[in-house]
Amino acid sequence: VTIDGRDIKSALYLNALIDCDSEARSRVDEETAAETEKNETSEETKTSEETDYYSKTLDGLSFAEYVKNKAIERCKEYVFYQKLVDDKVISLTDDEKSEAEHSAEYYWTNYGYSYLYEANGVSLETYKNAFLYSYYSNAYFKSLYGEGGEKEVAKKDIKAHMLDNYALAYTLSATYEDGSTDEEKEALKTKLEGYAKRLKDGEEFEKIYMEFNGLTEEDHTHTEKEDGPKDEHATLLADKDSNSQLGSEDFDEVYEMKVGNTKIIESEDGTGLTLYMRLDINSDAYYLTYLTDTILYELKEEEFDDFVAGKTEKYTVEENGFAINRFDV
Repeated sequence: VTIDGRDIKSALYLNALIDCDSEARSRVDEETAAETEKNETSEETKTSEETDYYSKTLDGLSFAEYVKNKAIERCKEYVFYQKLVDDKVISLTDDEKSEAEHSAEYYWTNYGYSYLYEANGVSLETYKNAFLYSYYSNAYFKSLYGEGGEKEVAKKDIKAHMLDNYALAYTLSATYEDGSTDEEKEALKTKLEGYAKRLKDGEEFEKIYMEFNGLTEEDHTHTEKEDGPKDEHATLLADKDSNSQLGSEDFDEVYEMKVGNTKIIESEDGTGLTLYMRLDINSDAYYLTYLTDTILYELKEEEFDDFVAGKTEKYTVEENGFAINRFDV
């Protein structure tokens, strides 16, 4: 494949094809699950092994054609970022390059990627090369929307998004024992209510945490990091439907609580209880710093993707029929 005058090696194209195939399968799975939930059917969602992906259509295209188009788009992005690197618009530090390499090797070895990619003619070196482009993308994103960038997002907007979409709390979670009776479940709730009262009365959470977990001073040692949170026991929460790993099924209820209030919430699957005490996320500057990159993506990722697509849509594409067609999705 030649894109805007630059050759894309067949192995790199195939890497993009495999990546886009995986992403397309995930999209089919998500849409199938959403449709199943919408129809309130009692049928179990099919596993990936049972789904005939090639019979599906995405955006009006056959599954295979959709994946191939996405792979070409991905290769256009490779060219776009390579041009930015060549023109010294973006660069990576040695530490970032090392991190990218180690991360790629980790996925290759520990997630079984080697079996998938090597079986289709993609070597570890090609995979690492492709993986590096995600770091170039992030570098360009931050150069636009980060501090001092051409499209810099104001600090006040980042903070407002944090206050609207994240919560900070102390948490104590307990799971019901197998076969627990209603009386035993009520006893667990009463125990947590006792902890809640002690917290409301001003007792330090760490003392209650140690008691709850059966820890002694010797068992529970921790060192505060200069660049870490003031209180390592505080837990960050986000909406369960967010892309954040902080997603919690209890977020909405915790978010509605006033700072300093407590609440005991049963898990959605009815397997246990969690005691929450809402904290002031504004009281520790660490969280704004910690969440800034995540929030920038939440605010601007779609705009960024459209911006890059606008830059690459006019790239010319010359396809070598053999190089393209030798690979099956």
